[in-house]
Amino acid sequence: MTNLEKKIAAFKREAGDKEQYSVEQQRLYYVFTKARGKELHFTLTDCEGVRLNVYVDPSDEVQKILLKHYRGKKGTVTAREILNMFDVVRTGAKRFEDGKYIYQKRYVKRGIVYYTVIEFVKEGSKAVLKSFHSNIGYK
Repeated sequence: MTNLEKKIAAFKREAGDKEQYSVEQQRLYYVFTKARGKELHFTLTDCEGVRLNVYVDPSDEVQKILLKHYRGKKGTVTAREILNMFDVVRTGAKRFEDGKYIYQKRYVKRGIVYYTVIEFVKEGSKAVLKSFHSNIGYK
């Protein structure tokens, strides 16, 4: 079993039954549990009221997020945070930096403040997912 297959299996175990989730979360579950597949499109309205056409490719950045940040040492995120990643876009703070739209949301867990961060690159009318991580483990 490859490292990616192990991460997908762990993600599925942690996430549990996908039927308990919203349609958007089920679609994210689908894209994060496939090693390959078609790019999925999501239409979101961000924290500033801007409409985004978000594209998520299971064979590109999703694999990077699973391999590097899902239960990793740096930028660790949980299955629940991944399935709720678009809440960061809707309710977090937004900035533009190095050609990326970056949204971050503040959380407090066991008295520790941390942020989840989602990054998109604009490609024409598309906002392409580039990263989703937290600041946990970064100095």
